[in-house]
Amino acid sequence: MKNKAIQTGLTRLCQVRGATEHLAEAVASLRRGQSAGFNEEIGQKPAWHRALPGPKPAARKSCGFSLLELLIYIAISTLIVTAVLATFFSINRGRGQIEARNEVTSNLRFAIEKISQDLKAASAVGTPAAAGNSTSSLSMTVDGTAVNYCVASNVLRRQTGGACDGSSPAISSGEVIAENINFSRIENTNAVLSQTVINIEISLTMHFNSSNPDWQYTGSKKTTISLR
Repeated sequence: MKNKAIQTGLTRLCQVRGATEHLAEAVASLRRGQSAGFNEEIGQKPAWHRALPGPKPAARKSCGFSLLELLIYIAISTLIVTAVLATFFSINRGRGQIEARNEVTSNLRFAIEKISQDLKAASAVGTPAAAGNSTSSLSMTVDGTAVNYCVASNVLRRQTGGACDGSSPAISSGEVIAENINFSRIENTNAVLSQTVINIEISLTMHFNSSNPDWQYTGSKKTTISLR
């Protein structure tokens, strides 16, 4: 009986001891939790959190150019500049040719019209004098006054009442060169009516006065006028 009582006491003592150890562990755990919370409140991370590796900072992006990018940029820029210059020169060449052609055409038209007007009003043609003759000058009589045409200093000139030379008034501009002028006399005789019709064939060539190859243009005009 006495041994049973002793055994029961030892069993209870072990239970109390186990409960005491569990209580001590709970108190220690509670203290650790409070310490971690306090550290978080004052801005400090708990030790277990500080031990974890944080995210790596992003690599700083370079704002410069690599050698390959620079070469590509230079190549593209060169192509663009070349295309722009080619377009500019093409436009300038086309504009020059248009202006040169307009200037030459305008001078040719005015010269032919002026000579034709005088021939239609002429009563006689002195040079060229005979049928089949061709000369580089033209002389006629208009309303009793001598009218002469010639080319002097690469300019087509008209003189009234005297000889045609380098001091005679110009009928072509200095922007063109009258390089070739020819007057041919053609006579048609009507045997039935005993009449002879005098025709003067005018052939005139001019080119634009410029050494620039982009402004080169040569034009010619030919017509035949009958005296009335």
